[in-house]
Amino acid sequence: MDKLLEDLVSLPGVCGQEEKIRLRIEEEIKGLVDNYEVDNMGNLVTTIGQGEKHLIITAHMDEIGLVVTHIEEDGFLRIRKLGGVDPRTVEGRTMRLITKDAELPVAIAIKPPHVMVDRGEMKRTIAFEEMFVDAGATSREEAHEMGIQLFDSIVAFKKLHYVGKKFIMARSLDDRLGCWAMVKLLQELAGKDWPLRITFAWTVQEEIGLRGAHVLANKMNPDYVIALDTISSGDTPVVPHNLATSVCGKGPALRMVDSRCIASPWLSKFLMDLANDENIPIQQAVSGGTTDGAVFQTTGAHMVALSFPLRYTHAPCEMADKNDIENVVKLLAKVPNAIAATP
Repeated sequence: MDKLLEDLVSLPGVCGQEEKIRLRIEEEIKGLVDNYEVDNMGNLVTTIGQGEKHLIITAHMDEIGLVVTHIEEDGFLRIRKLGGVDPRTVEGRTMRLITKDAELPVAIAIKPPHVMVDRGEMKRTIAFEEMFVDAGATSREEAHEMGIQLFDSIVAFKKLHYVGKKFIMARSLDDRLGCWAMVKLLQELAGKDWPLRITFAWTVQEEIGLRGAHVLANKMNPDYVIALDTISSGDTPVVPHNLATSVCGKGPALRMVDSRCIASPWLSKFLMDLANDENIPIQQAVSGGTTDGAVFQTTGAHMVALSFPLRYTHAPCEMADKNDIENVVKLLAKVPNAIAATP
């Protein structure tokens, strides 16, 4: 792919602490647009074009993670999760704690099998409320000397890997892929006269309730909304295909039904027809979870989530097909002229 995606993946940005992601995106767009806005929530928004019709394209900057809630007297840390963190992917893992001035390696403590009285303990998943984080501090005072404070975030060690001939793999492809695709699209569309308004909205706190999108939906009255996000694919042995109907490698997926919304029939057909006209592979899918599009839909807009099929969602090994990613951008680039031409 490119350095921007590698940077967006590697940078930490849990819910409510998206600043590093936003600043990296600002570096890319400040030479492309006349102005952009960062609101009180931390959403990053810019609009190009003029006209009555208004299209919003959105992706969320935040990722799931952990936050420090208490420092024990002996230096161990207590935590809570931010967003849909699966405890199976955390216990016994090396992670990184983000302080004000540094990033520290930490261990999520795990009980060795050698000291288990009942080996059945190995089958038990530990709740976050029971977990301890070991930062190497031997006292609360030493933890403070290391710069550790309450509400510091903890995320996985992240790096973009290239797997096989067509896959990329990393933690936080959900939804740094969407953030990356929006930058690429803006690079292609900026500087041209468009007969409609196209708003790019990089949002915050999606993983804990679509909160940044709520703020924008309350201020805007769009006609069309395309939410860029990932969707769990059903092309692995561990996922029943009837529960996750998208397939990696068969193109972007229109998220027709999820836990909070039903996609606009008009906009879904519009994108299907456009993709077919442009010979871009596309698929329709159902999924659990939801996207920022759910709250924008309550404004009355035509809305659909255009999604990157993703293996192992919310795990450290999220995987996506490079062709699907590129086809999302390719399809989006055709949308403004096609919408402008509609009655």
